[in-house]
Amino acid sequence: MKRHNPSISQRGSRARSAARRELMQQTRRVGRELGAHSTMFNAAIAERLKLSLSDLRAWDLVLLHGPLSHGKLARMIGLSGGAVTALVDRLERARAVKRDIDPNDRRRTMITAVSSLREGSQKEVFATLGARIDALLDQFTEQELAASSRLMHEVGQIMQQLTVQLRLRDASAPAQTPVPMKRRRALVVG
Repeated sequence: MKRHNPSISQRGSRARSAARRELMQQTRRVGRELGAHSTMFNAAIAERLKLSLSDLRAWDLVLLHGPLSHGKLARMIGLSGGAVTALVDRLERARAVKRDIDPNDRRRTMITAVSSLREGSQKEVFATLGARIDALLDQFTEQELAASSRLMHEVGQIMQQLTVQLRLRDASAPAQTPVPMKRRRALVVG
């Protein structure tokens, strides 16, 4: 959804001041840092649950948007039908989702989150996280919250679209030999 921005001239080019450019760069840096911290937090939770990070995040999408058809989940995360079947199998074994026949179309399977992976051993962690985030959000005006929500939603949409494109591109590309773990560590450290 495009909104009017007074910094955009009639010709469509942006008249960015140095201060605006710096604020945009800072927003991108902070967003990247948030993404990194979020990934590390979710990786720690996934480890505690003995799930992969991708499985945990897929479960979160089912919780947020479900019930989802098998096909819709595949399109959302950019995986093949077979890969989604394996993912849902793992989440079923973890008792996090269930499969049901769609009552409107018996050929279709619906995936529903049946347990909150945020319960049990994770309950205290998520209660603390939720309380601290709520306290932070209380410091912002409704207008600031609306702008922040819009920004996060639209960045999320861009990332989801690019994830699907990357996976489609990777599926059609010839397989590459993975870099051995010792070599990957050397590349990261060096």
